[in-house]
Amino acid sequence: MTRFILIFLAIIFITLLHLGFLPSILGGNFFYLHLPLLFIVFVSFFAALDLGVFAVSMLGLFLDLYSPLFFGFYSLVFIITILIIKFFIFNFFQHKNFFSLLLSSSIGLIVFHLFSLGYNFLSLGSSAFNPHYLVVFFYQLLFHSLFVVLASLTPNPLGRQLKNQVIS
Repeated sequence: MTRFILIFLAIIFITLLHLGFLPSILGGNFFYLHLPLLFIVFVSFFAALDLGVFAVSMLGLFLDLYSPLFFGFYSLVFIITILIIKFFIFNFFQHKNFFSLLLSSSIGLIVFHLFSLGYNFLSLGSSAFNPHYLVVFFYQLLFHSLFVVLASLTPNPLGRQLKNQVIS
């Protein structure tokens, strides 16, 4: 029960940080660091499936309240993202190590951007494909990878759950 309460408080904190503080601190470059997507990657990597689905559905609900997109877009995309990441973790990643966390981060970004491009294509037509969107994707890939590297290098309980084997 306390785990759900802590996850709920973390979701509120991440939503406030992502929607309120990051745009004012970083200016126009705040969309390079997508905190809800990073949260989804870490929850899907370290938590059980039921806790992860609860966390991403609550996070999606909070982001849907403030989103100009249709209601349920973020919830749907986040649930599909966590299911795809869990599928890769259960079937393809033998150990939970640093490289599988990096790949999970890239898989989450790819799924999120594919759904965003699909929505933009359906609503805007062929003008949805903008070269700037590809630049944002690569910057997000870079910043998310740097964040995962920094999170794995800091001494924390997260580092104890990652195995040291690169290839086994």
